[in-house]
Amino acid sequence: GEAGMYQMMLNEYKLSELDAGALSSLASIIALATGIMSAPLLDAFGVRTVAMLSLWFRIFKISLLAFTRVIWALYLVMLVPDIFPYGLAVYSIGLKNLTTSHTRPVAFAMSNVLLNLGIAVGLIVVEFTRKLSVTGPGGMLFSGLRINLLIEVTMMAVQLLLVFLYIRDARIVDAANPNNECLLETETQATDPAPCEPSALLEILESGTGDRYHLVRLTYHGLKFPATSEVCLRARRIALQCWQFMLGGSIWRVVVYELLMGPARNQWSQMSTLMITFLERYYGEGVQAYSIRSINPTINMFVPILIAPLFSHLETFAVLLPALWLFCAAPATLAMYPSIAGTVAWVVMTGLGESAWAPRSRAWQLTMAPTGQEAVFMTLAGLPARVISPAFAIYNGWLNQAFVPNCRRCRDDDGGFCSVLTAEG
Repeated sequence: GEAGMYQMMLNEYKLSELDAGALSSLASIIALATGIMSAPLLDAFGVRTVAMLSLWFRIFKISLLAFTRVIWALYLVMLVPDIFPYGLAVYSIGLKNLTTSHTRPVAFAMSNVLLNLGIAVGLIVVEFTRKLSVTGPGGMLFSGLRINLLIEVTMMAVQLLLVFLYIRDARIVDAANPNNECLLETETQATDPAPCEPSALLEILESGTGDRYHLVRLTYHGLKFPATSEVCLRARRIALQCWQFMLGGSIWRVVVYELLMGPARNQWSQMSTLMITFLERYYGEGVQAYSIRSINPTINMFVPILIAPLFSHLETFAVLLPALWLFCAAPATLAMYPSIAGTVAWVVMTGLGESAWAPRSRAWQLTMAPTGQEAVFMTLAGLPARVISPAFAIYNGWLNQAFVPNCRRCRDDDGGFCSVLTAEG
């Protein structure tokens, strides 16, 4: 994850805090460009295919970093983009396809629980393995962080198997829709909806309230490369689609929301970069920094699924605003009381606020997107926020370098603090 990768850049590859921040910033810019170019792939090939291709490529990259110690491997992992860099968007669109407007808040809350479960378990594993040192084949020394890379590769292989066995491209359709169009909600209007043929029907579902839905198979025909004479026409259609998005009020609401949330969301990155670095350098390797970081996702494992049914009847922003106030006010605890206790209070408050606003936020944004055009819509809507996000990586690196400087003479080759004081130290 981000926390382990950042510490690996600082302590094993000996990058300065500012250089590590700049590298992370450049990686974000490349991921942004790739996300724009790869967004049509998701709408053209579907969730299942894109997820499998992305996982295969990610496994290759992380394996290369785990088994080599050369600096170019780090640059390759950081700067060569994934096939679809925003993995969460892939599964979010799949989740939207398989839920209705009534079940979506709870479904996204459950998704948030599983996401945070993975983050929390990963951080705990890092905590218990970061001081290990294992000699592998050929005499190569695996530090604790490299052992975690091998664990990550194993988990992605399991994820790939689950996608292959269980993920299918389908969508829930309102059976009462008179036009039998592939729409999640009758009030949603797609630009060019494709009718669902009878042969596409997989299953008839019935909710507890008696509403009936059809589970239909989605067929993707891939990217069709037009003849030269059609390129301009296709480009014009794409530009018109983007222009229609811009004229609609939905995308601008999401754009403004994403921009305003930029500084608040930076807290997640700061927990993995500033907080862990601060705790380790001020209080030593004995402090359970990664365990403290895991408090945030641990809260998000349990609280969202408990409160989602209680708040599902409320309007989206009636839930978002109080939770966002709590989330944004959280750093004040650490600013007023810079200590381990202040750090724990910061992490707890962000977790409680996030547990209410994060699931509803994702569900709301995807509901605003036209059916069948989610990937392009979400990419365009999040573009302004992602353009400014790389600046936060550099800013975080500068904060570490200026206020929590590293002691390179105090560390061994694996990045841990030396157990014996040397003549240089």
